[in-house]
Amino acid sequence: MRESPSINILKILQQKGANIFYSDPYVPEYKVIQSFSLKSTEINEVNLKKMDCVLISTNHDIFDYDYIFEH
Repeated sequence: MRESPSINILKILQQKGANIFYSDPYVPEYKVIQSFSLKSTEINEVNLKKMDCVLISTNHDIFDYDYIFEH
C-alpha cells in the first residue's frame, strides 16, 4: 500500500482541507504519521450521502459501482 498512488491523492486532498474517507476491503486502517490516520469506511447509503465526491482510484471487485453511483 505504501507505493499506491491513492495515498498521494489522499495526502493532497487532506493538505487542501478536504474531509477524507477511504474504503478498502484489504486495508482496514492506514496510518502514515500521528496526524494522518484513517480507518476504512463502509460503503453504504448513509456514508455515501455524506460525501460531495467519490473518487475510485483502485478497482476492487468487491465494490458495487452501480450502487455507489446510485447513492
